[in-house]
Amino acid sequence: MSTAGHMLLTSEIISAKLLIDFQKSGNATGGQTIVIKVRSAIGATLAAIVVSISGATSASAADWDYLGNSYFQWNSTSGSYLTKKFQSAGGYFKICTTYGTPTATYTIWEHDPDNADDWVGSYTLGSEACATHYVQSFVDGTNKRAELYVETKNGTVGANDYIEFYD
Repeated sequence: MSTAGHMLLTSEIISAKLLIDFQKSGNATGGQTIVIKVRSAIGATLAAIVVSISGATSASAADWDYLGNSYFQWNSTSGSYLTKKFQSAGGYFKICTTYGTPTATYTIWEHDPDNADDWVGSYTLGSEACATHYVQSFVDGTNKRAELYVETKNGTVGANDYIEFYD
């Protein structure tokens, strides 16, 4: 993804018009580069700033990556409603209920194909509420990811209710 634009800025301090051009681009590893150029109104470049952000860094709590959503599916073996699995690279993981989702206890599990799934945490959430959990210790396997899903045994949650996932 690449975005570009410019702004016209008038500084009252130096009584000059400055043109600020910016360009934001992403790369295959999720990193970003932002280039900011400040030019005078006649076109002379006064300053250029290049900021490169590695895709390997963890997102801050205010900068979540939306992984998707999943409707609950009834699982007769466990006697509960389950979501599909989402992968996390570690750090903080967030789940959010959506409008109309009933108040219930939602349990986050980490799937392990070779043994019992690991309990991550349980949260009582109402409609349009979120919970975050630090999942770094659940990162495992050859893919170096935690495979996380949500379970609820609340009978008022149904196939029309879903959870949103963020990493």
